[in-house]
Amino acid sequence: MPKESSSPGTRPLRVAIATSFDPIVVLPRLSALCTALKEALGRPTSGHLMISYEELERGAEADEFQLMWLPPLVALSLVPSGAATALAVPVRAGQTSYATALFTRPDSDIRSLEDLKGKVVAWVDLQSSAGYVLPRALLRSRGLDPDTLFREERRCGSHEGVVAAVLDGAADVGATYVHLEDGQIVDAAWGDREVRVLASYGPIPADILASGRSLPDALVEDLRDAIQSDDSAIAEASRLLLECDGFVTPEPSHLEALRALVS
Repeated sequence: MPKESSSPGTRPLRVAIATSFDPIVVLPRLSALCTALKEALGRPTSGHLMISYEELERGAEADEFQLMWLPPLVALSLVPSGAATALAVPVRAGQTSYATALFTRPDSDIRSLEDLKGKVVAWVDLQSSAGYVLPRALLRSRGLDPDTLFREERRCGSHEGVVAAVLDGAADVGATYVHLEDGQIVDAAWGDREVRVLASYGPIPADILASGRSLPDALVEDLRDAIQSDDSAIAEASRLLLECDGFVTPEPSHLEALRALVS
């Protein structure tokens, strides 16, 4: 990627990501991506960790960010409106989609969705596809009303927070992402820890790396190429930040699958 000259008129790059990732883990990785971008582009670059998906969406709509991680539902709002341009889709476990699962502790007395009546549930964020929206849709599809089903609903802000809340006993059940292969879970937010899965639902189109509306077209293309490269420092830092194996160009139909699921 050719370097741009730094000048007073050169707008700094602001990179944004929300807290569905563990802040202790994500902050040094976000800093590494900012360093790679600064070295490649020759312009000041800063990282911004948003406290919620809503804050991330508001900032994107106000054109505050030039590069951002968009969870699927936020992307569904921002990309069609032109507030963001999709650059790349992460590939994890060989897939550009994932699923949601409702899970509990292995020693829990909860063995079915019907057993959730009066329990405490842990969600990620109100705009999290796997951590809130679609598991609630799953409950409705089984004849259960998520608005009245639980005694208490807790928002944990991250998938790691949901897993910790369930396994530590602060919540009875939680919702998080999983990856499926032939209908079987091959990877999940809980890693190798033992859980009991009550139900899963998907596939859900993956999250997106996107640029802001004010980023010049030439720089958008340069960033897209660098993110999808096999050996660029930007690609390496992006893969580490989003915990993925690589990136591909998003198909125009990528978000349509999510729109259909939400409908």
